[in-house]
Amino acid sequence: MKDLLLRYAAYHIWANDSLLKVVLQLTAKQVDKEVKSSFDTVYKTCLHLYHAEKIWWLRVQQAEAALTQRDLKPTIQELATSLLLQSKQWHSWLQNRSEDELQAFFTYKNRKGETFVQPFWEVQLHLFNHAQFHRGQLVTQLRQLGVGTLPPTDFVHWARLNNA
Repeated sequence: MKDLLLRYAAYHIWANDSLLKVVLQLTAKQVDKEVKSSFDTVYKTCLHLYHAEKIWWLRVQQAEAALTQRDLKPTIQELATSLLLQSKQWHSWLQNRSEDELQAFFTYKNRKGETFVQPFWEVQLHLFNHAQFHRGQLVTQLRQLGVGTLPPTDFVHWARLNNA
């Protein structure tokens, strides 16, 4: 399980980095322009990706706390940097876990205060799957903003590059 999760973590960093490079080439107006999706701007989609990773990170660290006011509205550059750093922290965290630790259960509360108990590996798969879903929405938003060339971000493309 650990090897698979490490591959997903490496892919996750690569896919985030690939799309964020495109996002950082947008104008401020494009980043904040309303486009139809779960979150109505590229900025809000990226912010959601970051907040989701950060909240899960805090849960896994058993240090969940409210995000600070500064975390609520960073610049797009700060947001991209923070998201990539958080993604790299997940990879490092996984490298330092044993198979048994990944199978272990931990207790956390969601934002409604409901308590859940799940193994760490399930949370990792959720995190990567959640990000992939929203990266797909980000691609759609970028196309609506007129971005013509987008990098491939499918797992199989990453695997081909990293298995060669």
